[in-house]
Amino acid sequence: MDRGYKSRVRLLDHGSLELSQIKPSDEGWYECKIILLDGKEDSSVNGSWVHLNVNTPPRIEHSSPKFLLLRQGDSVSLFCDGVGSPQPTISWSKDTQPLFSSLRVRLQGDHVNITNIQRSDGGVYMCTFTNMVGQISQLIKVVIEDEFQAHKSGM
Repeated sequence: MDRGYKSRVRLLDHGSLELSQIKPSDEGWYECKIILLDGKEDSSVNGSWVHLNVNTPPRIEHSSPKFLLLRQGDSVSLFCDGVGSPQPTISWSKDTQPLFSSLRVRLQGDHVNITNIQRSDGGVYMCTFTNMVGQISQLIKVVIEDEFQAHKSGM
């Protein structure tokens, strides 16, 4: 038996196997095989396979910076990269309202692409990953610098 299982596996009455402290790496196929006391195996009637699915809550692996300072007319691509099992779905919102595609704003899965940035595009964007095990969100604050501030700061 692999050392990683040693303290987490036990054989119960009637041949059941109990695996505790489940880890994502435990996912996969398991085979139950009966070996007779004489050491011989009857492969024609022996063996049963079961697949273990390990469900994990979503987690965000990468995202856009949490704060972005942009100028009017710029373009930006916001992104969030999330994983989990089962694969989580993603949704986007801006200032707590659902975000939808428009002429300048394109939702493409884990990306939000905004062209010709306007002052109205400033706000708090949030990507949310959800699956049957849980939910996680990431906030990205977008601030649009007006022309006066840009000239004053030398941008």
